Amino acid sequence: MKQKRQIVRILIIAICVLFCISNMALALTGAELTQKFKGEDGVDISQGEGLVKDVVDIVLSVVRIVAIGIAVIMITLLGIKYIAAAPSEKANIKNQLITFTVGAVVVIGTTSILTMIKKAVDEITKI
Repeated sequence: MKQKRQIVRILIIAICVLFCISNMALALTGAELTQKFKGEDGVDISQGEGLVKDVVDIVLSVVRIVAIGIAVIMITLLGIKYIAAAPSEKANIKNQLITFTVGAVVVIGTTSILTMIKKAVDEITKI
């Protein structure tokens, strides 16, 4: 019975996180982006650079949002496991938590660095 309650709590937390993340809107939908690349809306070739920048923005945003969502869910799950674990199992869970935290920081940091590089390149090309 206790495990069922924990599972329900975890699901509720996951649903709340997904609702918080899902209200973020992207600039272009998949259909609009496909139409622009096919040239169906009268976009000329000179605007291709802007379309590539839009795609890069969308990809970086999606990767960052997914990484943050997974990080929150996994840290919550590992925290619940740590609280409910026996003292002999806590060391193993700490190692998992440290490994996961380093991975999450690397992924989120990488997307942030790539975003900063993209903005710098955009500023340089405007000059």
